[in-house]
Amino acid sequence: MPVIALASVKGGAGKTSAALALAADIASDGARVEVLDADPNGHASRVGAKVASRLETAQLRVTGGVNEANILVEIRRAKGTADWVFIDLPGVSSKLTLLGLTRADLVVIPCQPSEMDIHDAIATLDTVRQASEAADRDIPSRLLLSRWPVTIESRAAKETRRRLAKVEGAVLLNTPLMERTAIRELTFNGYVPRLADPEGNAAANIHMLALELAEVLK
Repeated sequence: MPVIALASVKGGAGKTSAALALAADIASDGARVEVLDADPNGHASRVGAKVASRLETAQLRVTGGVNEANILVEIRRAKGTADWVFIDLPGVSSKLTLLGLTRADLVVIPCQPSEMDIHDAIATLDTVRQASEAADRDIPSRLLLSRWPVTIESRAAKETRRRLAKVEGAVLLNTPLMERTAIRELTFNGYVPRLADPEGNAAANIHMLALELAEVLK
């Protein structure tokens, strides 16, 4: 029952989309999955309700209203009932973020192809290190190349990949989360790519990423 935290010290990095897409993909394979929405914006719980309703028999639960007062209790509860737990943490460095990180088995840090996102991804890595100190254990993390160019990597994307590879302690996931229309559209209709177009590239991309996370957790 791994706990995966999606974290970034800034909003808009793509953590909510990644959390919902991955959770839905894993739930579609029969696992019990819960998403804890700890972001005050509430995007994961609002959009996640649409996604969960579309999955029908798949076992996806989305819980909103997670805050400083209840996050540790909610994580403990979710671990007792779900096979996978995803936490969508606030897009800011805070006590709530730190508490969530201390209970994570893996932290995924999305980073879009821009200099500003590189800076914020590095700041998020520092927050994970602080959480490791607080928890008195190593908390593994992976950088997720988010909203990545589909066909040819732009110069910005290449430079982002190059700079992140040079950051001490940074480990990149091999599978980027590509910039796909289907991933943006799920926020409107709840149809994750695996439902909207099971044989499409977006569905394959998310499934490959889910498989890689499972390998990392082993």
